[in-house]
Amino acid sequence: MRRTTLRLAGRLISGNYIVANAQGLVVASDLEGQFKPGSRVQDVLPGIISRESLKNEETVLWRGKEFMAVAAPVSGTGGQVIVLVRMVAMQGIKQDLLMLMFRSLAWALPVSLLAACLLARRIIRPLELLRVRTRQLARREFGDPVEIKTADEIDLLIDDLNRMSQRLAEYDQSQKGFMQKDIFLIALSGYAIPYL
Repeated sequence: MRRTTLRLAGRLISGNYIVANAQGLVVASDLEGQFKPGSRVQDVLPGIISRESLKNEETVLWRGKEFMAVAAPVSGTGGQVIVLVRMVAMQGIKQDLLMLMFRSLAWALPVSLLAACLLARRIIRPLELLRVRTRQLARREFGDPVEIKTADEIDLLIDDLNRMSQRLAEYDQSQKGFMQKDIFLIALSGYAIPYL
């Protein structure tokens, strides 16, 4: 990624410049083949210098087939400094940015999937233990309470399930005790009648 960033910076730095006076004539340029001193900027970059932008000292953005340009006013002189970037360089920047975006996505996607799996496991594990515990309760297997701490609504559900399990165990025990007393009394009464 560092190479891509450096390449992007190099493309942005490799722009060209034109300095124009208030009449729109080139004073200086590093593209003297196309913008000779004394030539009119409007002939090559039509519309980049307008009377309104000069009067209001506004920055103007211009786009053509070969160049993309930004014209900024020079305060007090009425002239402009125009920074040019070739459209080919802009296309290269666009491609580099797309590659940077795809590489970032290639890194972000597995990381986000891993995070989602870990989060899902953290949520599903307590629910799976609760499911196992409810099946045990359905088979009247009253064992140790479930000990899971999740610090959310599942904690409340676990507490309620443990209370229900305890009450069911107490009820089951009382039913067994009641049935044993009844069987004992029935057994006693059955033996007692023949001897009367």
